[in-house]
Amino acid sequence: MWQGYTMMQQQEQLKEYIESIGGTYPLQFTDDEHRMRSELKQVVERNGFGTFHYSRYDGSHLRVPGFTNYAGEIVEPGDPAIKAEGSDHSDYWLHNGGESGRNSLGIKEEDELTMDMG
Repeated sequence: MWQGYTMMQQQEQLKEYIESIGGTYPLQFTDDEHRMRSELKQVVERNGFGTFHYSRYDGSHLRVPGFTNYAGEIVEPGDPAIKAEGSDHSDYWLHNGGESGRNSLGIKEEDELTMDMG
């Protein structure tokens, strides 16, 4: 959520800048995207933007696929350890009985929310 909110702010700044120099912002958002953006903005601002931070920073010893191994130790790009981790079917999000698409993991939308949205 923090990263999405930050990206939204950057897009808005870019849009304002482009329009201030007489240009046209090249991105258009659908109604669904406008609603999602509005909801995200409202939730982050209600809960205090200052409380959000990236918890998997360098040296946190937390797993970041493609950057650290399972122990959270830094690996270099192209390191064989990165490829080896995926070879043991460790990507549990993709093991859902072969189904794909919306609701393929069997998680209700309400189960995904961990913040007070009311």
